[in-house]
Order: sequence, then structure tokens, then C-alpha cells
Amino acid sequence: MVNPPSLLNIVLRYPASLNMQFSGRSAGYWLQSPKAQKRIRTVPGSCWPCRSRRVMCDLQKPNCRKCAKADLPCNFSKRLLKWQDSLASRGHLAGKNIPVRDSTSRRDSAPSQELGISTLSASQQSAFDYFRQKVWPLLFVGGVESSVPFTLALKSPPLLLAILALATTHKAIDSPTDELWIECEHARLACISSLRIELAKGTKEEEQSRAIVMTSIFLCMLDGYLNPQDGMAATIEHQLGAQAVINILGGPLEAISRAAPNELILLSEFASMDLSRALIIGERPYIAPELWSKFDAGRSWWEDIGGEESPAAIFKELAKMAHYALDLADNPESEVSVEKVLGFESNLQAPLKEVSLYSVMHDTTEDLAQHHRYMEAQSLFRAFRYCALIYLYRAICKLPTHHKLVQQRVQQCLESLSMLSEQAGYQTCALFPYCVAGAHSIADFHQETVTKNLDIIEIQLQFGNLKVLQSYLRTLWQPGRQAGDWFHMFKDFSKGVYIL
Repeated sequence: MVNPPSLLNIVLRYPASLNMQFSGRSAGYWLQSPKAQKRIRTVPGSCWPCRSRRVMCDLQKPNCRKCAKADLPCNFSKRLLKWQDSLASRGHLAGKNIPVRDSTSRRDSAPSQELGISTLSASQQSAFDYFRQKVWPLLFVGGVESSVPFTLALKSPPLLLAILALATTHKAIDSPTDELWIECEHARLACISSLRIELAKGTKEEEQSRAIVMTSIFLCMLDGYLNPQDGMAATIEHQLGAQAVINILGGPLEAISRAAPNELILLSEFASMDLSRALIIGERPYIAPELWSKFDAGRSWWEDIGGEESPAAIFKELAKMAHYALDLADNPESEVSVEKVLGFESNLQAPLKEVSLYSVMHDTTEDLAQHHRYMEAQSLFRAFRYCALIYLYRAICKLPTHHKLVQQRVQQCLESLSMLSEQAGYQTCALFPYCVAGAHSIADFHQETVTKNLDIIEIQLQFGNLKVLQSYLRTLWQPGRQAGDWFHMFKDFSKGVYIL
């Protein structure tokens, strides 16, 4: 396992110049309110009388002190109903006063304002809404539902800036202009500068540490998913920084056990991209194999389909094989254990539950939709299984790319991926299977299938790592480039690019 550096080393690795203003804009620029000069008296969650009077509410429930002192009816309800003096003339409310307007109607508020982000500027609120609608759903499959960590972001400048940077960068990729690209680079540097300042203070509270972990994960996604640069070292520093803070929180097990649902989704994403990167470049994964089952106890980026099957079991085997492959590399004189290989193969060939047409003939529309989601998830899980078997045959058993067993798994992996629809979101979480199957595709029709599907996913995701992956596969498909073992095949793959 790679030992993450201390927080001090992480701080020192970020350039000190990032604390200064760049291109005329500092980190404070991205956090300032549109009316920064005007004093904001109210606090999020205030009761309605304190909001209307523009005074600081102490949030004491059921009656705050300000309302008690002013002899006002304290009201912490989410919606404020206003009443008129006329009486209802008919219906079950006949003879009673009736509400005529909901002052917190959705038509009167922007989505970000409903979340309590009224102190942000219009452009910042727009970026939050863009992130919530366009970026956040791309990080997990369609059946998973989770809220964006806005509450924590409002308390943490680095996390807030990371969300703004992700939104701005994705928007720049989707609708590229020179102005937007300059804007997203400013946002990224502002986030790194703010993170460096926060790290220099030292992590004193658990909530602050959790926010720094999430910020580092978002920066990994920004530099490793959305806008990767070949040979970019910053992505690795973000990853090591997240690992260092996770260790301060008590280690991966403690962080997973105490994480909120949306934080757990990010941790599962972080663990998955760390594992895929470790497998490709030949390093030991950060998350221990036995910890993968912990993700099934809560929220994760994959959908819980209610069966016995889960990617966590596959990732556990992949992590075990990654450690074993490196153990063999560290001890060249040791021989491959046939017993271990057969054990890995047996665990990765566990049959999945089949859903027959007869079993769903009399189901309702809702049941059929559930079966459809199950079949999609099953196909995604199978694709990961076949990838794991390819790794077993290539990285541990040292079989050549053209070997019958390898090509059989390539065929099965691509067949499983072909079962994924574009709408459900499963395609966007299948880049690692496409990478592995694509790298080992020697038939022209397999290569054409991979190219076509990656083009479709690129339109959906708008992530820069797709372009890096496509370019690498085209290079790999040239004559003579697929020779050698697993590690030789991926030796030129950029270490600063993450795929899932």
C-alpha cells in the first residue's frame, strides 16, 4: 500500500504562488457575494419573523429568543402560508379563512435558492444549478439518488470552489469559448489556493477534514476526468492529499463508516478510480480488499439491485489480484500459485441470477422497469467480471493478447457492454471495461465497436479523459503495439488520467 505523505508535505507541494492573485482574480473573488458591501443579517434556516425583520435568528426551536422577546409567533416551517380575510364559500373549507399564496413557491425561487444559497451571486447560483443538474448525475448510475453536498460546501470555501470549478469546466467542454476556458482555469487555481490555505491551518474538526477529502476528490475528478493533461502531476497530488486526510480521520474504514450518503458515493468513486489506476499503471491500491464490502452497507456509485451480486465483490477480487501481481513482480523467482489462480477464476465466474421472459410476462409496468434496471446492472457487473478475468490471464498468468482465453473474455465483455442503454447512465460508468476490452481487441470489428460506443459516451459525458483513452487505444491498435504483458501494454498510459 502506498503511504500518503503528511499534510505538511501536501501543503508544500502546492505552489506558494497560488496564494497570490492570478490574472487579477483571487480566491476571494469566487466567494464574494454580489452585494458584499451590504451586511447580511439573516442566517440559513432562520424562522420567518426573523427573516422578515432581517435580524439574526439563534435557531432555537420551537421558539427563538428574538421572537420571544418581541412577542411574535415563531415559525420554522419550510413554507410560509399567507392568508386573506375573506371566507371560503364552498367545499370542506366553507366558512373558514383559506391560504391564497405560498410565499416559497417554486415559481418564485430558483433551484439553488430553494437550497438556501441565496447569499451567492447569480453566476455562482447558476454554476451550482449546472453542477446539480449536469455534472453530479454523471458520477453514478441512473438508479442511484443522492443530494449534492451543498450544506457542507457553504461552510467550506475550498469545497465550494471545487464545485464551481467542476461546473465551469464541464460547461467549457460542452460549449467551448476562450472566455469560459480562462474562467475555468481561474476557478481551478482559486480552489487549489483556498485548499492550500485551509491545509496550512491544520485540520482541527472532523467536518473540516471531511470537506477537505471531498475537495481533493473533486479536484481528482477535475484534473483526472474532465480536463486531464498528459503527464499532469497535480492529479496524483490531489489523490495523495485525500488519502492523507482520510488517514487523519482514522483510515479508510473509519471514513467509510462515518460518511454521509453523498460523501459515501464520492468515497466509492474515489476508491474505484484509485483501483482502476493502480491496475493500469501497476501500483498497489489504497483501499484494502476486505474494505470493499463496506460500500454495500451504504450508498455507492453503483445501484443496489436487491440481489446477491455487487461490483464490490468484483473490486475486492481485483484488489487482491493487484497485490498478488505486484508480489510476484517483487519476487521474480517465485512461481505463480495454481491454487490462487483457480481461486480467483472461481470467484470471478460466479453465476448471476437470470431473469427469463416467462418470469416477467405478468408483471406490472413498474415491475418490468425494475427488471430492466436489473438486467442493465447485471450487464455492467458482468463486464467488470470479464475485465477482472482478462487481468488475471494477462497480468498474473502472463498469457499473450491473442490467446483464446483472453479473446473469449474480450468478446464476452463487449457483448455485456452492448446491453447497456444510453439513457440509464450505465454507459458512463463503464469506461474501465471499455479500456481493458479495447486494449485487448485485435479483431477489427471489436475495435470498431469500442470506437463507436466511446464516441457515444463522449457526447453524454463531455469528459476529457474520453479523448485521452480514445487516442491511446488508436495508438495501441497499430501493428506490434499489443505485444508484451499487461504492464508493458499500459506503460505509456498517462498516470494523471482516471477512468471508471
